[in-house]
Amino acid sequence: MMKMKRMFPIVLAVVIALGALMPVVLQAGTASACEQGLTPGYWKNHTEMWGSNWRVWRPVLGYVYVRPATSFHDVFGVGPNTPLIDVLRTGGGGEKALGRHAVAALLNSYRFSPDWYSAYWVIDRVQYAYSSGNFESVKNQLEALNQLGVNGD
Repeated sequence: MMKMKRMFPIVLAVVIALGALMPVVLQAGTASACEQGLTPGYWKNHTEMWGSNWRVWRPVLGYVYVRPATSFHDVFGVGPNTPLIDVLRTGGGGEKALGRHAVAALLNSYRFSPDWYSAYWVIDRVQYAYSSGNFESVKNQLEALNQLGVNGD
């Protein structure tokens, strides 16, 4: 047990470092885990495509279902208490643009599972953006993934 406690900071540092490197890997043009993605506009206009059983586990809250009326903060653990659908409808840059692309990326993670990044990866990227204030680079990363389109279109 004591050995595990000593290893935890090392494992945590490795996980954080890998998360920080992900944008560099994607920007370098290497293959990503996904080849498809739908934009915030698509998800805003097609709420009927949101899966009824899509959910994430949140500490304290338990399972939170990803639905149009669910709050951004309940899903991501950071950010506004605004319903996901309203986040998609919001204009503007910075944190607002990140919000739109975060919601779309989260929905893409379910729609294109298992060939897309996981919902928890998306949540981690958003939490990183809020903790670092680095909204623009994370938004750019998610935006690039969300604009991949759908194979066969």
